[in-house]
Amino acid sequence: MIRITSDTLGVHDRDLIRRFCTFALDILVPQDKKHQLKKTDIRIKFGRPGKEIKGETSVIGPKGRAWCRYEGTVNGRKKFVLVISESYISSRAKKDYMRLKKVFLYLAHELTHVKQYMTGELYDYADGTCRWRKERYEYDPESNRDYYDSPWEIEAFGREWGLFKMFKLQLLKERRAK
Repeated sequence: MIRITSDTLGVHDRDLIRRFCTFALDILVPQDKKHQLKKTDIRIKFGRPGKEIKGETSVIGPKGRAWCRYEGTVNGRKKFVLVISESYISSRAKKDYMRLKKVFLYLAHELTHVKQYMTGELYDYADGTCRWRKERYEYDPESNRDYYDSPWEIEAFGREWGLFKMFKLQLLKERRAK
């Protein structure tokens, strides 16, 4: 289940974002793990830079940010929270998919992390280290090198544009068919 929390997004935008998430997860999650999607809850929260977001301890920075948090398993369901800055919604673009382009790019990145946690590829330990595909990593979140060089981030950055372009092409094809 995908839930979206926003003070500014309309019904059409929420539906399009939900469609993108379903599309992206269908591509990201391997066939033998797709059954796990039925037991996964993803809450997407949109917020403004510098403003508090209900239920969040971090505030979106002035340049805008996005993040994914795995909250564990509750009643047999894996819980994830994605937080995205509303500053990524363009007010100038006329086409809906272009107005939400940056949102889709950040969602593609964060949904890649959802897939990584959901399938067990990525696991965070309480001591700040993590496990990526059975190998333990010491990870300093303040280090740009640790961040950009980590294999889970390389995969996430690598998926952003491809997922957006595939979704855009599918959307255009559907709209032409009408």
